[in-house]
Amino acid sequence: FEEKIKEYLKVDHAVAVSSCTAALHLALLSLPQKPRAVIVPDFTFPSTGNVVELAGAKPILVDVKMADFNIDADDVDKNLMTGYHAPPVSREDRVIMPVHLFGQSCEIERVCELGERYDVPVIEDAACSLGAKYKGKMVGTFGKIGCFSFHATKGVTTGEGGILVTNDEKIAERAKMLRNHGKDSEGRFVEHGYNYRMTEIQAAIGVVQMSKIDNLIRARRGMAIYYNSKLRGLAGVQVPVEKEGYHVYQRYVIVPNKIAPIQYGDGKFAIRFG
Repeated sequence: FEEKIKEYLKVDHAVAVSSCTAALHLALLSLPQKPRAVIVPDFTFPSTGNVVELAGAKPILVDVKMADFNIDADDVDKNLMTGYHAPPVSREDRVIMPVHLFGQSCEIERVCELGERYDVPVIEDAACSLGAKYKGKMVGTFGKIGCFSFHATKGVTTGEGGILVTNDEKIAERAKMLRNHGKDSEGRFVEHGYNYRMTEIQAAIGVVQMSKIDNLIRARRGMAIYYNSKLRGLAGVQVPVEKEGYHVYQRYVIVPNKIAPIQYGDGKFAIRFG
C-alpha cells in the first residue's frame, strides 16, 4: 500500500499509520527541531489543532478565505513577519500547517514560498484531498511532509487510516520508529513511541482502492458538475470555486446567504437553509 501511494504521488517515502491524526502528530515529532508554535487555519477539523497541543506546541490561528475555506496566505505572511506574543517564538521554532479542506488545494505554492522566505517548514494537512492538485502538482507533495486520511468519509478509504509522505529519509525513518512503539530498523526499542500502525487488512483494502482512485475522483467530480448545474445562478447560493487547483470534492460545500429565501425549487428540486 505504501508503494502504491509513493507511485501515485511521486514521493520517496510513505509511512502508513492508523489515522491522519496520527500522521500529523508523527509529522510534528519527526522534524529535526521540535516546534514551539504551529500556524494553523482557524476553520478546520479539530485534529489539526489537537496534534499541535499533543506535540507540546502552541497553535497559532490564522484566517481562512470565504471563497474556498482554505488558509489565507496573507495572514500567514503577517504572522511570520510580526512574530507572536505571550511568549515570543523565534522563527526556527515555528511550523506552518496549511489544510487542503474539502478536497480543494489551498494557495500551497505561496505558503511554501513563505516557508522558504522565513525558513519555516511546511506540513500539509491533506486529509481530505488525496488526488487534488495545484497547478498540476499533487497536494501533499509541496511541503516538507504531507499527511492524508483514509477514513470512511474520504474519497479513498481503508475504513480508517492515514499516511505520512516525504522526500526526507531521516523524517521517514523517525516516523516509522515512532509509529511502532519506538522500535528502530534493527528491532531495538530505543525511544518512547506510539501504537500508530496501520493493520495489514486496512492496507490490503487500500491497495484495491488505489487501483480505482481515478474512477472514484471522476465520479465525485461528475456529481459536483451536476450540482453546480442545478445551483449556479440561484440567488443567495455560492457554489464551490475552482481556481488554479483540481478539486476532488471530498465534500460538496455551498455557502448560503443568510437573507436568501427559505426555499428554491419547482417541486422537483429544492434547497433549504437551516
